Amino acid sequence: MTQPSSNLSEEEAESWKETWRPMVSAVGSDLSKGLVIRGAEVIEASTVRRYLEPLEFDCALHYDRIIAVKNGYANITAPYTSILTYTISPMWEPGRPLFVSNERNAQPAYSPINGGELRVAPEVTGFFATDFELTFVRPPLVGEHLSRRGNVLKACVPKWVSVGRGAFMTLESEVVTDNTEVIGLVRHTVFAYEPMPPRQTPHGSRDSISVSNESEQEIPVKSQHSSERVGPRVGDVLPPMEFPLTVYRMVMAAGANRDFNSIHHNSEYARETGATGMYANTSFLLGTWERSIRSFIGLGGTIRSIKGFRMKSFNPVGTTLLVKGEILEVSEEDQDLVVVISIWCENGGVVTVGPGTATVTMPK
Repeated sequence: MTQPSSNLSEEEAESWKETWRPMVSAVGSDLSKGLVIRGAEVIEASTVRRYLEPLEFDCALHYDRIIAVKNGYANITAPYTSILTYTISPMWEPGRPLFVSNERNAQPAYSPINGGELRVAPEVTGFFATDFELTFVRPPLVGEHLSRRGNVLKACVPKWVSVGRGAFMTLESEVVTDNTEVIGLVRHTVFAYEPMPPRQTPHGSRDSISVSNESEQEIPVKSQHSSERVGPRVGDVLPPMEFPLTVYRMVMAAGANRDFNSIHHNSEYARETGATGMYANTSFLLGTWERSIRSFIGLGGTIRSIKGFRMKSFNPVGTTLLVKGEILEVSEEDQDLVVVISIWCENGGVVTVGPGTATVTMPK
């Protein structure tokens, strides 16, 4: 631990938190004020395919209608995690100028992904997601138009972390179809911040990127069991999946999942926000988890929830992401098995995301 800065008093170090008081006071309120945020477009087979491409996600439910129908769906399904993409409002609106500067790294005049709906939050320039908890009723279908209903602020915690000072805000929304059917619930935490040069508070070292009021979840230790297989067993390990993180892949991912935040495809801009360079976005990372899960549960399986998705550190360009998993629990429910999987990302031998848990079903 480094020593505190001698030129930063305790009063100076804590005064910036006062700017976040209105946001802290808003905890428990619905920031949407009843406004339903509609996704930019109807789900189409072409946009689903585009979502699959940077993930190399080969699941016939997402591109073959005949197979999707045979498995009980009314149409091609989009990946569960794509509900984040299909509830993003348009990046541009007719009659509203979007690009107003010719500076090399100038940002758009407005963006649906930069936290603009957080109306009582201080103005900041940095913004990224850190945690996700997704609960699913069913997957989205081609032909549906999704919306995000509600934006309830569950928590606001001002923090000074390695990339700057701001606040971690946890928000919760329902995902609904045009006929108001609820197909999922999204709870996510974002860090909105002002990039700051490395500096110490009077209380010691700066916080890391990750923040939680809970103890860290340990990666499970593989249990020993008989080699005789009768189905998934506690301790079984999912085959690791590798994802080389190239610039090309990150650009494809931004186009596919509509997360156009420059931190994910522009290293020069990312460094200005306190990162070492461009890094993988959360929608892509959630997609890697889903691809790993789907390879295990098969076409007949479903995903009920993904929890504990927590960004511990960035997954930067020029590295290889490794997704791993292990079965924690197996139980029976009617004609299905209910399986709880521990899942996480590693990069360079270090856990960068999770470990979280996915609760899935599989036919017996």
